[in-house]
Amino acid sequence: MYLFIKTDQSRASIGLVNAEAQVLEKLDWEADRKLSDTILIKIKEALLNQELSLNDLKGTIFYEGPGSFTGLRIGAAVANSLAYGLNVLAIGTSGDDWISEASQLLDSNKGQTIVVPKYGKPANITKPRK
Repeated sequence: MYLFIKTDQSRASIGLVNAEAQVLEKLDWEADRKLSDTILIKIKEALLNQELSLNDLKGTIFYEGPGSFTGLRIGAAVANSLAYGLNVLAIGTSGDDWISEASQLLDSNKGQTIVVPKYGKPANITKPRK
């Protein structure tokens, strides 16, 4: 069982997919500025809905972008933290078939130890007013 995380927009998605890339559980919600407050709650909800625990996860799949700077950063941090804590691989992919591609790579044991967001452009960081 793999956990997938997509946080590139204000509407976030997480879910569970099996080794055949079949989505068993998917939760979408309007995370907007509450992503860091809600993402772990949604992961727990998805696991409980499938009567699973974190220890049942064999890897994490992260949609690496492009997209929201803060959203991608939060998603990558969660994917990396879970992979590290559970001693499983993580993988970052993008494109239309990102979940299927990632689960095939994880099945082949070709994941990474960390995932890195790809923002698509430099971060828009404003200058201090003073």
